[in-house]
Amino acid sequence: MIILDTETTGLPQPTVAGLAAQPYIIEFAAVKVDARNMKELDRITFFCKPPMTLPPVITKITGITDAMLADAEPFAAHYEELANFFVGEVEGVAHNAPFDFALMEFDLTRINKQHQFPWPIRRCCTVEATYHIMNRRMKMIELYEYALKKPLAQTHRAMDDVEALYEIVRWMHKNRMPL
Repeated sequence: MIILDTETTGLPQPTVAGLAAQPYIIEFAAVKVDARNMKELDRITFFCKPPMTLPPVITKITGITDAMLADAEPFAAHYEELANFFVGEVEGVAHNAPFDFALMEFDLTRINKQHQFPWPIRRCCTVEATYHIMNRRMKMIELYEYALKKPLAQTHRAMDDVEALYEIVRWMHKNRMPL
């Protein structure tokens, strides 16, 4: 199982807007977990330099600045490492998985690797899997506080969010909640 998160240059646009209008990944993080015992096996994190300056609202939300990305490689430079990390994994888990997987697809399509990438067989969304708890889509901070009975100081940074989501997934596993 891979638990992942992305930070991006913005929100996805309608498909008719075309690939050029879609946002770019600026930070990626993931933890590889043994789904049987929930033990961490590996992790990966990196910045990606987008072909644009960051919108001020993204810096405000994430704290990521253009200066932090100045020496980062573009997404394409991380392809091999990322593909190797994903090889053989059955489940990909994210909070609002359609968003994170769409961003990966945009950047993989830009480098013509979307069909070569070793996608997990299942894409699991903790937003959808926990909808029944409050009969609505919960933000990760709400779900974390519900599940773990403690506050989450959400930073909107990829690895911080992955680590929080990893705790949620372990809670779900312990309570036999399907993903």
